[in-house]
Amino acid sequence: LSNETPYGVTSFVRTAEALGLTKPTVTQNAYNLLVRNDFESGMQETCAPINCDVGLLAYSPLAGGALTGKYMDAADPGLEHARLHKYVGFMHRYIAPPAVEAVRRYMEVARSFELPLEVVSLAWVYSRPFVTSTLIGATTTNQLRNNIKALNLPMNEEMTRMLNAAYAKGMDPTRGVFEIRDPYREYVDPSKLPWGAKDQDVDPELDILINQRLSKL
Repeated sequence: LSNETPYGVTSFVRTAEALGLTKPTVTQNAYNLLVRNDFESGMQETCAPINCDVGLLAYSPLAGGALTGKYMDAADPGLEHARLHKYVGFMHRYIAPPAVEAVRRYMEVARSFELPLEVVSLAWVYSRPFVTSTLIGATTTNQLRNNIKALNLPMNEEMTRMLNAAYAKGMDPTRGVFEIRDPYREYVDPSKLPWGAKDQDVDPELDILINQRLSKL
């Protein structure tokens, strides 16, 4: 399954059981230090072994790269071709002001342990007992190296406590509607953005597919 809700997972599992079919074993949902409340507040109970027994394949464990800290200065000349600037409006919520402030808090935690933020962010996801695996994306050798380092980083009690304290200061920093402001473009015509002028917590690729199908009607 993908991008499912507690009701959706339960419905799929119960239907499969009723029909004597193989039930879903994993759901692919976003899960990272910026987006954790959705899963932890409902899906975790649903997916628990004692209930639906469905694993989590966490995608965007680095929030589109935001949890590397590289978007702290959005106008950095080296970021002109970075993913969140290359596709204007795509996952803009990860670099909107509330998310940037949350990343800043997590960076302070990582610095206190003298570790890169991306390694800490990935290690935290890997340490969650309900995470089966993650979807990662590496475009450089160094990025791949940090992904591998995270597998070997023990998430101790102190680090977990500090990350949770940072999280508690803003539990849903990506929730809301944020105006798209890109430092590399003075103005972007909203009609040319397939996912709209504002970034809401939706799947932009799904919006594109829906719009393409509607255009044929």
